Amino acid sequence: MSQTAVTTIHQSERGLPPDDEPVVTLRSVSHRRNGVTLLRDVNLSLDPGCLVALAGPSGAGKSTILAMLGGLVAPTLGHVTHRLEPDRWGDERHLGYVPQDDIVPLDLTVDRVVGSAASLVLPGSSETRGRRVDEVIAAMGLTHRRQSVVRRLSGGERKRVSVAVELLATPRLFLLDEPTSGLDPAASTALLARLRGIASDGSTVVVTTHSPVDIDRCDLVVFLAVGGSVAFVGSPTEARRHFGVDDLADVYPMLVAAATSPMSPTSPTSTSNQTIRGPVTSSLTAVPAKPRTSFGRQWRSLTSRSASQLTRSRLTLAILLGSPLMVTLMMATLFPPGGLDGAERSLTAVQESYWICFASFFFGLTYGLLQVVTEMPIVRRDRRSGVRTTAYVAAKVTVLVPVLLVVNVSMFATLRATDRLPSLDLTTWLQLGVTASLVSVAALSIGILASAAVADTTQATLALPMICFPHVLFAGILVPRAAMTSVGRVMSDVLVTRWGFEAIGGSLGLGGKASAGPDPFATTFGGPVVHAWLVLALMTVAMLGGTVLVLRRRRTV
Repeated sequence: MSQTAVTTIHQSERGLPPDDEPVVTLRSVSHRRNGVTLLRDVNLSLDPGCLVALAGPSGAGKSTILAMLGGLVAPTLGHVTHRLEPDRWGDERHLGYVPQDDIVPLDLTVDRVVGSAASLVLPGSSETRGRRVDEVIAAMGLTHRRQSVVRRLSGGERKRVSVAVELLATPRLFLLDEPTSGLDPAASTALLARLRGIASDGSTVVVTTHSPVDIDRCDLVVFLAVGGSVAFVGSPTEARRHFGVDDLADVYPMLVAAATSPMSPTSPTSTSNQTIRGPVTSSLTAVPAKPRTSFGRQWRSLTSRSASQLTRSRLTLAILLGSPLMVTLMMATLFPPGGLDGAERSLTAVQESYWICFASFFFGLTYGLLQVVTEMPIVRRDRRSGVRTTAYVAAKVTVLVPVLLVVNVSMFATLRATDRLPSLDLTTWLQLGVTASLVSVAALSIGILASAAVADTTQATLALPMICFPHVLFAGILVPRAAMTSVGRVMSDVLVTRWGFEAIGGSLGLGGKASAGPDPFATTFGGPVVHAWLVLALMTVAMLGGTVLVLRRRRTV
């Protein structure tokens, strides 16, 4: 029985009219990544209104083919076509995708999560969006939990929140990567029942799974063998008859064996061992959906979401409050009172100026390093939904910059109260505040860029000393810039702390004569403060622009 015939039969059984054109078709599709073949000559067609299971052993390419069906990954060879009716917003590329990771903020309530997602991607009035939010929350059976924090929900309920967010725009092709993984049997049954309801409304729903029980609840099963070839397409009942088993769990050893002996009599019949012919083409490209809402609305919604996450996460609050407090207290302990008093420059005054600069740098860097990497699945989900990367980055800066301003003011107030800073005129205080703020924001932009570039939080943690070390070594405090090699001076020119150190020292009047002995810092503090400010501002713009580019180039799955 052909694949198209199988799916058409199941459409009729679902009470839906037969349709000659499938929603998505893969023809002779193969895919390689890093020299490894993940899919091999796959031919597959899926009709509207079906609940489809992608099954097979680990490494068979289930997640890859799922992403390929949605156009989130382009094939190395072959042809992908789709036919999705335009949704109510006129978006012809109407796709829902739920990966294994949580794609929603865990520290917000269900109501806030779904409402924020609606504000990001759905046009229309707030009343229209509110009604849609109510509909999807009710459809997922979460009405009684809408004021609960997502982190405190059960695994099944959290998965349903992710599904609810993707249901906002009524996807005609809905893809879920192991949605029942880790769920108890009752939660798994409930989730698949709701996915069955979505398919009954005419959407094509595709799930990857290892569970024979889940397979039996689907209209169609696609078994993949190790190596990424299609071994069988049909109903669960037909799969038992084809493989000669009573329990679908017994199919898995056959699929593993098929990788080493595909023509073995006990192996499933392979349908994908033909030679690939023709050019590489794809009508479905791995790009995010077009934006449905304005930059302004997305920026406001993302800013509100980030601010809520900031105040609700205990770990984030501990970092925001604990890091500045610890550093400021250490500085007050390290330097003696009155170190910056007097007309002549002392080594203590130079050192204190640098560590004021480095403290501001450290605040911004630590705030930025975990901003993106900890929510990368959410970022990817936003991009697939048409959220602008510039709006996301701008929201992060909008939320964190005021916090950094308060932190720097608190540091200066503490140092003045403990006599680590002398009594200064208003102009000097303003200069110090502007310099410290620019240093912090530039460091924040470096942290956000690093957070966007690394793969996980471990790499982000390792990036902290790697970024800090050159900002100590080449800033001009350990080795004055005049004594550096030409290469060292070039490196110093692109470091935030070099410019912040010189500007702070200049504002504090450290450009005069040293108190005694040779003067290695004679030329350090002579430059105009405004010049340092301009350099720091340009660095910030460059780093934030780099963040946008990095996020745009990162895979959407």
